[in-house]
Amino acid sequence: MLYRPKYKERYWYTLIEDDGSWQFVQRENINDWLDTYNISMGNCYHSEEEASADWYRLMKLVRGE
Repeated sequence: MLYRPKYKERYWYTLIEDDGSWQFVQRENINDWLDTYNISMGNCYHSEEEASADWYRLMKLVRGE
């Protein structure tokens, strides 16, 4: 199920840097282009733990485990 944060609600998302590194970052939904992008891509999480668990699940899926 996709998580869609309400206006002014804080959420976690995965920030991928130009050098290929990534990290989980917290942000307040202000309905700008980045929030719209994160919501449409399913890159919004209630907590850092939830983001981490989803990435772990995706990595297992990619690896065929």
